[in-house]
Amino acid sequence: MTRPYDGSAVNSAGYWDGRFLSDWEDRGGPQQTQFFARLALRMLPDWLREDLACEGRSILDFGCAEGDAVPVLAAAFPGADVRGSDFSLAAIEIAAGRYPNHGFSHAPDGRVPHEADVIFCSNTIEHLPHWRDKLSELARHARRHVIALAPFDEFPLLEPEHVASFGFGTLPAALDGGLKLVHHAIVSTTELEGSRWVGRQFLAVWSRPGAFAVHAGEAAADTIGDFDTIDFRDVPAEAIPHCLRLAKGDYRKFDRLRAERNSGMRRLGAAVETLGMGEANRDCDFDSLVQVATERLLHNESALKSALEQLATFHTPVASELTAAREEARAAREELATLTAALEHHNAAVAEHEAALQSNFDMLRNSYSTVTSMNSFRYMMRALEQYGRIRGVRIAVPPVPEQMRVNLERLDLTEIANLKARSQPVPRMVEASNANEPSGATGAVDDRRA
Repeated sequence: MTRPYDGSAVNSAGYWDGRFLSDWEDRGGPQQTQFFARLALRMLPDWLREDLACEGRSILDFGCAEGDAVPVLAAAFPGADVRGSDFSLAAIEIAAGRYPNHGFSHAPDGRVPHEADVIFCSNTIEHLPHWRDKLSELARHARRHVIALAPFDEFPLLEPEHVASFGFGTLPAALDGGLKLVHHAIVSTTELEGSRWVGRQFLAVWSRPGAFAVHAGEAAADTIGDFDTIDFRDVPAEAIPHCLRLAKGDYRKFDRLRAERNSGMRRLGAAVETLGMGEANRDCDFDSLVQVATERLLHNESALKSALEQLATFHTPVASELTAAREEARAAREELATLTAALEHHNAAVAEHEAALQSNFDMLRNSYSTVTSMNSFRYMMRALEQYGRIRGVRIAVPPVPEQMRVNLERLDLTEIANLKARSQPVPRMVEASNANEPSGATGAVDDRRA
């Protein structure tokens, strides 16, 4: 699909150059950028605010458009070095002229231009068909955190620019470089003061190990004000998808009850307006309407409170499951350590026994060579050969074996576990063969007899 400005493909650099040079400001683009920046700041958890407020932190607003979020972030964190980057050269030129006290860099082909402690990406990834790859790239350049703000459960998509939608089961639990999803928040923005977005937005934070800590007494999941938040700092990455599935069901129930409450408020407003619509509605029973609407609202408020309590406590069974999983993992690690030690001990003994067998074989071969080279042995063998010719039997001295093939069985962890379960000894065999004899002359000797 193309746009009418110059035929550039939607979401290409040429497309956005045209947008920024034509209708971006007329459609309130700068105001929307600042709205999203202030919204993200409100949705940040306290522990992350404290981390970003540290002196000398570097923050990169990736996909900054005309840079209108950069001064908002800089005002919130005065000790930080806040910069912006965008793949639209037109946007970067406008940003550099509008905010000369801040640094802006052009990102050709959408590549991240440099590393930063924190990479902030506001309402950008929904424009990218390969947004997972872009998040991974951001993670490789973020020394501490990646923060993403984008539409949540957007349906239908704002075509043609939006190509990706995000829900509970969409976001990855971990990104490249070991960054883990540690915070997830959702807010309905439709009725927020000065809103520039109809629908909902989510804020997700991925952090490196060591860039966050869990303090005693902090809630793992909560609903704070308008924000439905989940704190994943103390949750293993592999358990996060399960937690999100649980949250999805609770959030839908909560969302349904909230919609019923809002619907009741609208019906009450409509009933009040009906009273002023003329003589035909003079007989309308206002008190009855108010009473019915109030009872419905009270019922919805009670159901909503119950849903909130369930949402706040859903973490408890998940925490129990996680504790049991950690215990199982600990027991498995201990068993693995025991089996590994047994394997190393066994294989070390095998190597030592092989060396001893090889030494014994070399000594026997030398002794055999010495005996067969003695004159008395030669005279005896000549006599035996004469006797054999008389009897018609060929008698010959067997040659000295040139090599010995040692084949002691080594084990892996599975075999050790099976042997341990059966309480059976480990079989070990030694084979000696003459390199000059056919394969049928090979003999097998039990190493315990050797």
